[in-house]
Amino acid sequence: MKHRILGLAALLAAVLTLCSCRLTETLRFVFTGEEATLSPLEGKLLEEPDYIEYQVSRVWYDGLDETQRQAYRLIYNALPGHPEKIRIPSLTRAELSAVVYALRWDNPHLLCFASEYTFVSSAGACYIRPEYTESADACRRHTLTMLDNARSLLASVPADTGCARELALHDALCERCVYGAGDRDDSAYGVLVNGRAVCGGYAAAAKLLFDMEGMSSTMVSGRARDERGDEAHIWNAVKLDGDWYFTDVTWDDPVVENGGPVVSHAYFNVSAADVSGTHYDYELPRGMRVDGGKYEYFRMNGCYCQANDWESVVRAHLQALTQSGGAAEFRFASVRLLDDAVKDLFDGGGMQSLLRSLSAGDRVCSYSVNRDASVLRIALR
Repeated sequence: MKHRILGLAALLAAVLTLCSCRLTETLRFVFTGEEATLSPLEGKLLEEPDYIEYQVSRVWYDGLDETQRQAYRLIYNALPGHPEKIRIPSLTRAELSAVVYALRWDNPHLLCFASEYTFVSSAGACYIRPEYTESADACRRHTLTMLDNARSLLASVPADTGCARELALHDALCERCVYGAGDRDDSAYGVLVNGRAVCGGYAAAAKLLFDMEGMSSTMVSGRARDERGDEAHIWNAVKLDGDWYFTDVTWDDPVVENGGPVVSHAYFNVSAADVSGTHYDYELPRGMRVDGGKYEYFRMNGCYCQANDWESVVRAHLQALTQSGGAAEFRFASVRLLDDAVKDLFDGGGMQSLLRSLSAGDRVCSYSVNRDASVLRIALR
């Protein structure tokens, strides 16, 4: 399976000038021209743009302190108009960086808010000067197109709920997007409009769709490694019935099998422990733990194999495939157990014996192995 990993070195690059001013509750400032008409004490509530008719899940915002939340609200409320600068409360360099990080990770619909910005002090006031990728009018047009495509995708998948709906959206994203560099490839637009994106785009599109479905989720940045090395990477965390799971749409992107694309679920609804060998050095919002639960994909589907049961687990699922064909994925408790199973099934003649015992000796069997995730995929046709 191909793993697609995008470096994040430029994600939060900023040119910062430390602001030492402090604002009192009685000060109000009004800017004219291309400056935002905002006071540092305004922004009591988030003001969603008129095209956001759904509830945005903002777990990074929830982890900020009150001054940072105020800055977040002020910036978010002003961004649709693309002001030259936005008045914010006094923050340290690290505090503002956390605010911008939260804004980008919470709001994948903010297409035109570039990662570059300037933090300045002028005449006793503190501002952020955002950089935009295009004009406000163009940004609105592109955002509306992206949201229309998102609604069309939502309408095209099975009308399930909860984990089943999440799975349908995961598979739809994998099937409809090709991994690769392109226009807006690190945004949800790249996935939903252009059909080509890198890991940041996959994660942003998943977050957007989960928001529109009313599911709590977030984007997560860290590092990921396979047998070829490690790089910076972005994926998602999703909350179902109170439990958090990791879902990595990029690493489940289709591989080619029997001439067609096949969606993997090796990284769908997994716990942090399950992917600790491949996904690491990541930051989570305050208080979040990704311990998994009853919706862990392989355990939920009875495809989690341990030393004392892997043969019976594989047999039961292959028996269900002997009539119509298809494929099943199995996660093993360790790489060593996976290797032992592969050796027994495909090097020692075990699979032929198993198929004969299931009266399916005429079936053609193929398999693939993802040792990074300890996952075996077996297909019958």
